[in-house]
Amino acid sequence: MNHYARDTLFTAIPDRPHGQDFSSVSLSTERTYQYDWLRFCQWCLDHDRVELPAHPATVASFLQGEKETGAGMATLNRRVAAISYMHRNAGLPTPLSHGDAQIIRDFLVRPSARRPRRGAQRRSVDLWHEVLDRTAETELESLRDRALIALHVSAAFRLLELSRLTVGQIRLDRASAQINLGRFRSHTARGSSAITVIDDAPLTPVSHLRAWMETSEALTGQLFRRCTDEAATDEGLGEEEIAGIMTARITAAGHLARRVAGGLIQVREGTGGPG
Repeated sequence: MNHYARDTLFTAIPDRPHGQDFSSVSLSTERTYQYDWLRFCQWCLDHDRVELPAHPATVASFLQGEKETGAGMATLNRRVAAISYMHRNAGLPTPLSHGDAQIIRDFLVRPSARRPRRGAQRRSVDLWHEVLDRTAETELESLRDRALIALHVSAAFRLLELSRLTVGQIRLDRASAQINLGRFRSHTARGSSAITVIDDAPLTPVSHLRAWMETSEALTGQLFRRCTDEAATDEGLGEEEIAGIMTARITAAGHLARRVAGGLIQVREGTGGPG
């Protein structure tokens, strides 16, 4: 058991000035990660597992236990973000870079409410990947739409939530984004009002979000807004506009879009090629 990892790496947090090379996140984020990391270390101690470096099977077993105690998707994502952060700070590859990392990612995706049909039905995340691949990376509107889709799918943000997100609610770190949801708490653990999104999740939402925010140059106001050929405007997108954008992107990729209860868009495999 790596006692140095459990007892030492966080001891300097209260007095550590932010901005040093070994600290890529804010002190408040680090304190949150401290709780998650120490919880993981205690679990490893109780189950005779090694926490640093942690094998994906160890992390998956830990997440299974957390899930059984009632932890939601946001909490599981934050636990993994903390574990990954500690590995990076120790100069080690994260469990999510391991060849067996899929067993971790399976815990970070909200399960479908419907059972898949028999036959060779493709996973919805693969279809969403195709939608993103058909969405250009250079045009301003495309960067916005890629960020919209990635957050919608990877972090399960509903259409209404996306339409009301503001720039001030977002804090970007090196490989994660903290999003303060305010009164929208559908993603978060009881008593929390923020979600941590990691870039290791499907569709790399943090990378797409960062590209949109840097290119739009919006410092305040609504996060997702209308665009001209040259710049983002000050007019925010409404819920129905966002639904229309996603539907158009899905259709352009040759798939079928369906709006379902809860403010989500589903993608289903189309019978023809891209439009």
